[in-house]
Amino acid sequence: MCRVAAFGVSVTVLFLSAISGISQGRILGIVEAEKTTITCDAGTRPFNMKWASAGQMAPASWGRAKGDRLEWDLDVRDAGEKLKLGVRYAYDEPWHKAAVKTPAPRHLLLKVGDSFSTLIDVPNTHTWNHFAISDVDLPLLPVGMYHVTLESPAPLTCTNIDSFIVHTGDEKPYAPGPLRPTEIGASKSGKFVLCVSPQVTFQESPEDILDTFDKLYGIMCKDFARELPGVVTVHLTEPGIWFGGRCDAVKNQFGIYLRADGKPLNRESWCWTLAQCYVEGYLPPWFGVTLNRVAGTLDWLPSVRTAKPSEVDRAAELIAQAQDFLTSESVVASGPEVVHAAVRLKYGEDVFQKLAHRLSEMAQANHNRLFDKFQVMQALNDVTRDDVLPMYKRWPGFATEGPIDPLPISTAATP
Repeated sequence: MCRVAAFGVSVTVLFLSAISGISQGRILGIVEAEKTTITCDAGTRPFNMKWASAGQMAPASWGRAKGDRLEWDLDVRDAGEKLKLGVRYAYDEPWHKAAVKTPAPRHLLLKVGDSFSTLIDVPNTHTWNHFAISDVDLPLLPVGMYHVTLESPAPLTCTNIDSFIVHTGDEKPYAPGPLRPTEIGASKSGKFVLCVSPQVTFQESPEDILDTFDKLYGIMCKDFARELPGVVTVHLTEPGIWFGGRCDAVKNQFGIYLRADGKPLNRESWCWTLAQCYVEGYLPPWFGVTLNRVAGTLDWLPSVRTAKPSEVDRAAELIAQAQDFLTSESVVASGPEVVHAAVRLKYGEDVFQKLAHRLSEMAQANHNRLFDKFQVMQALNDVTRDDVLPMYKRWPGFATEGPIDPLPISTAATP
C-alpha cells in the first residue's frame, strides 16, 4: 500500500463504496486548490464558490496569465503502487470564447518533482460551476517528497480549479462527497442530466431519479401536446447552499433544483416544477398553475408511485367538490381547481389534452405569446363544443384572475 501525505500531514486512506452508476474509487488524499501556494497575476485571493468541494476554489481569473501556478508537496511514504492524480476543474467554453476572441489551447501543465511533467486536458464542462475530474497517471514514485505544480502554459487558459485528488485504480473516483464530478448521469431518453452539489447524500439512486423524470416527461408531453426544448438539467442541492426557501423544488433558466436534505425526495414537487416548465409564459398563471395541481393529484403522481393516504384523500375530496359543483349551479367554487375537476368529470378525462392540442394549433397565430383567459376559454369551448365560461365565472376570482395560492415552487435565480 502507498501512504500519501499532503503538506507533510498524513492522509487517511478512504475506501469509498460505489453508489449505483458511479465508479468506486480508492482515495489517498485530497488537496483543496485554495489551500495550495497560489501564483496568479490577477490576484491570489481564493474565490468563494458554493458548488466547489469545500466552498472555495483557486482565484476565478487563474490561468488568464501565462505562468499562473498552484503548488503543493506530495509526500510518498511507501513505494510500489501506481498513483493517479485527478484535477477537479470547471470550464465554460462558449462563454470563454465569446469573451476571449483568441483563447489558448485547452491544456494545463502538471509537474511532479524534477523528472515528470505532462499536459492535462481540461475540456468544456459547459458552465463555470459544473466540475469534472481530469486524471493523469503518475510514474512509480520512490519514497520521498515531491513538489507538485499545476501551471497555465499560455495566456488566456482560464480554468476554475477546485481540488487535487490522489488515488489509485483504473477508474475515476466518482464517489459520494467532494470527490465526484458535478454532472453524474443522463436519463435514458437523453432529455435530463443529473447534477449534484458536493455534499449531497443520496436517498435513492441517480437512475431512479432520472427514470422518474423520464416517465413524468413522457406523460406531460402527451398532456401538453408539445415537448420542451433542449436538455433539462436537474440539480440535487444540499441544504447548506439551498436558495429556494421552504420550497422543495425550484426552477429557473438553468434547470430544475431539488432540495436534498437527507429525507426521501418529494416527487410531488417534481410534478409541479416540471409542469411549470410547460405552462410558464404560455398559459395564464391562474389557469396553468391550478390545472397542474389537478393533473398532478389525479394523474401524474399516481403514475409514478403509489399514492400516499393523504394524496388519496385529497383526490377524493377534489372529486367530491367537483361533483357538488356540477349538481347545483348555486355552488360557488372555492378555487379554479374545483372547476377544472368539474370540467374533467363532465367532458372526459382527456378534455385538457384536447385543449393542449387546440392551444398548440393556436400558438403560431398567437406568435407564441401568453394566452389570455378568454383565448383559453374559447379553445376550451372548441374542444367541448359547449360554453364553459359560466362554469369558470362561478369562481369569484375569475373576474380578476386571482388570487390563487402559489405552488410550492419558485423561479428564484441561481445563487
